[in-house]
Amino acid sequence: MSASLVNLVRHTVNFQKILTCAGAYGGTVVQQPVRFASNKHYDQRGRKARRKNTTIPLIHKILDHKAPDMDTPDKVRMHMKQHGILPRREFNDPIDITCTNEIFDQYLPPEGDGKSSLLSLQKGKDLFQGGLSKGKNLKDRRKLKEYDTAYDEKSFAEMAQSQLIKTYTLLQDVKSNEDELHQLVTNLAYPKLVFGLEFKTFRWKFVESIEPPRVVHLRTSKMLSQDNLYAQVTVRCHTKQILAIYDRFGRLMYGSEVVPRDVLEYVVFEKHIVNMYGEWRLHSKITPKWLPPQAPQINTQIKPMVHDREELEKKLQQLGSGDKIEAEETDKDEAIETR
Repeated sequence: MSASLVNLVRHTVNFQKILTCAGAYGGTVVQQPVRFASNKHYDQRGRKARRKNTTIPLIHKILDHKAPDMDTPDKVRMHMKQHGILPRREFNDPIDITCTNEIFDQYLPPEGDGKSSLLSLQKGKDLFQGGLSKGKNLKDRRKLKEYDTAYDEKSFAEMAQSQLIKTYTLLQDVKSNEDELHQLVTNLAYPKLVFGLEFKTFRWKFVESIEPPRVVHLRTSKMLSQDNLYAQVTVRCHTKQILAIYDRFGRLMYGSEVVPRDVLEYVVFEKHIVNMYGEWRLHSKITPKWLPPQAPQINTQIKPMVHDREELEKKLQQLGSGDKIEAEETDKDEAIETR
């Protein structure tokens, strides 16, 4: 009988295991079939040789793409094949079909909107440019009404502003309102809205609307296929708001809870129009390039203690500040907090 056949019989035959049970059975012999597979080699004569036959892995040098001998992709590929290195797998981010990752044909707000006069030259140029894009707005509006017959610009602008107010109100407690926020904003806008609010206190209040909201831009576009359509509507909201942000120490970082401010916003809302259960959600906000820089936030820091007065003056001069220290010496062990 060949060795392979002996090995096959050894692993497939049902062996009988004899158990001798005493006590209640009175020494009766009970036979119970047991099937098992041995991992031992069928030929025991070569045990010592097989024990010595071990594989020692070869330690290869770390692959450095910037090395002079790895200047071409062919050399890198040859090095990886010689040492048995598998190529690196590139993991792409999953595609989210519930929303897009950009703004279609972004609306350009006219410079000085909300402040400039209608008689100014720049205002006339902006109105002329807006008239050129009006034809495309009408074309996309007809496309949108094929899927959403109840769409109306006036009612939509009011709905968009109320949804924006509700979103800002829910941001005051992100942890409790996380599920409701996902229903009001897209997956693109949610990380931007909640960024930095984990260790801060956000206070917001709507005062009044300076101008009625209105739709200024509308675009439709496809993604991945011709039938997968999305619609984006840009709404102009000119309101008066109260905003205050406190840090984790309870110190005011930005804004005020007493003084309201006039805020002009261009908010983009998006909807997956081919989805019968699709809803309008806040997608992004447009920040004009001509907008002046925002006031910096006031951070709470600990002023380091410098034992040498002359050394501190030199550091201030290096930073471009010629102010001298006129305050009296403070206790070295006390940390001075400045805002």
